[in-house]
Parts: sequence; C-alpha cells; structure tokens
Amino acid sequence: MAITYDEIRVWARWLNCFTAAELADALGNVPIELGEQGVKALVYHGTICDTGIDLDGRAGSERLYEYIPLPPGPRNRYKQRPIELQVFLEMGGDPLRVPRGMPVAMQEQRRGNLSRTGMKRPGRRSPQGGKK
Repeated sequence: MAITYDEIRVWARWLNCFTAAELADALGNVPIELGEQGVKALVYHGTICDTGIDLDGRAGSERLYEYIPLPPGPRNRYKQRPIELQVFLEMGGDPLRVPRGMPVAMQEQRRGNLSRTGMKRPGRRSPQGGKK
C-alpha cells in the first residue's frame, strides 16, 4: 500500500519538529528516501520550513524541519439572507410565501407539436421526421 501526501502531512503536523529519517520512521519504517521525498513535497507546499539546524541522525548529518501552523481564521461561515428577501420581509411580506425566481415562459405549441424555434438544437430531429 502506498503512502499518500495526506498521511505525510498528518505526521508532519503531529511531529512538529523532525528530520527526514524521523518522518520515515513515523510513516511506518519506510525507506529514508521516501521521508526525503515527503520533506521536499512539504517544503514545496509551504507546510514546513527549514530551521537551518543540522543534527546527527541515522543517515549522517540531517536537516531539522518545523511544521508551520495555519493562520487563525474564521471557523464558521456566517450565512446572510439575500437582499431581495430582506427587503420583501421588511415591506411586510409573508415569510411562508417568498417570491422565488422569475416567471417561466411556456413553450409555444402548434398543432400538438413543438414550434420550430423549440427544435433548433443540434442533434435533434424535427417532429415531422425530416419532411418539410
């Protein structure tokens, strides 16, 4: 089974500060090369940053990386009524009878068949079977 970028990102967030070898160990004893590829992907997407600190590790001198948390932002999306509905209700409209959309124009009918304007679509045959 292959390891996905989502799994790598979850482990990077959980480890917070790590090297490529530590990331590979956390992913389930995968080769260090996979940890290095994961680190490259995380750096490319801006999920982690290079601290500039070198540590002695399994693969010799290894670079230490740190997870960058997301900036604080809104956790809820506040929904607002459309302005047309607000005006309708302020003018004394009944909230159970809300006007919705525009009136629909019905298609013209001629002798039980659709009009010619209704049949001007590519790939459609005329109701008369191609006869004029």
